[in-house]
Amino acid sequence: MKKTIVLFALICLIFSACTKEPMLYDVARETKLLSQTVLGNIYNIVQFKDMLFAVNGNVLSKDVNTLRTANASVWKNNVKPVVNNKKLQVVRVAVGDNGNALYVMTIENNTVDEDIPGTFCIHKAKFDEDGISGWIKIETPEKAVLREMISDGKNLYGILNFGTEDEHDRKDEAFLVNDDSYAEEASFVSENDGYKGLGTDYPSRIQGVATCGDKPFFHITPFVVANNDNTIIYKVESGMVSYYSKDGLEWKDIPNSAFLMPVSLTYYEDVNDAKKLLVGCSSGYYEVLLNDDGTVPTDATKATPNNNYAVTFGTSRVISIFAPKTEGAGKASIYVGILKSDDESGSKYSGMWSYYPERDTIDEYGNRNGWNCE
Repeated sequence: MKKTIVLFALICLIFSACTKEPMLYDVARETKLLSQTVLGNIYNIVQFKDMLFAVNGNVLSKDVNTLRTANASVWKNNVKPVVNNKKLQVVRVAVGDNGNALYVMTIENNTVDEDIPGTFCIHKAKFDEDGISGWIKIETPEKAVLREMISDGKNLYGILNFGTEDEHDRKDEAFLVNDDSYAEEASFVSENDGYKGLGTDYPSRIQGVATCGDKPFFHITPFVVANNDNTIIYKVESGMVSYYSKDGLEWKDIPNSAFLMPVSLTYYEDVNDAKKLLVGCSSGYYEVLLNDDGTVPTDATKATPNNNYAVTFGTSRVISIFAPKTEGAGKASIYVGILKSDDESGSKYSGMWSYYPERDTIDEYGNRNGWNCE
């Protein structure tokens, strides 16, 4: 009897979703989808030299200029770090050593507890002619808790918490991960330099970093990013988009009630060299069009992208968004990782989607293409 009730409920859900769910309703007439081959929660995506790497518990990679055009996957599943004959879950991937090394953050304990030393660990990739051949574990300092692994695209920082008996006195500290170890405590930029940086006595969580010129800026949210030549950095918060230039004296904050709490962020230059911030949110993503010099307009507003994202993954939570720096065939591509919504009326299975300008054409019905399953 219970099986019958569950089956009936499932059938009702499917039919009710057909009037709300773009994948089931709009795609047949607007976007012919490829089979989705990269599934799961895509925690983040990075570019390492001429390769893209993504993690969804596993470590995935592909050539940055390889475009998805058929039902076969263009992503390779790489070997994972192993401890005591156990393959570890991978939850972050990042670039370090001035762009010359690839690192991942793993879950090593069976019970995930961010206050227990050893729960999260960092591993560095070993490469051979076929790609990743293995991993080297970066030993966390004794009694320290690894909170986060963050990168500005060139240097990697481990956010360590050494803890105290009083949890209110706990402080996160950023350590540069250099080669095979935690090399030194990172230098925080100060307000005297025109940054709203964090001092070592700041009690909040450090979750993001970006570099302007040669100075790192640490932020208490992960939503901070630099432009392609590291001359301007941006941060997005609820109700605010801000930027700082190495030629300026202070942050420029652009308040706007249209900006909701972000979920992910990347910098993007499209095929027409327009400069944009792409902000992932709980229902698709939006664009912030920047001035030609990369600064944020005082009347900056979020704009709906002029492509077919709304009828593909537009009702899903964009937990990761990334635009690689590429030339030629793959220039101005965008990749997103989506998370299944708790609200079944707007749900999709989790996975990766991609946008290729070469694919963005207008069909016989006047519909845009471009976004498709990855």
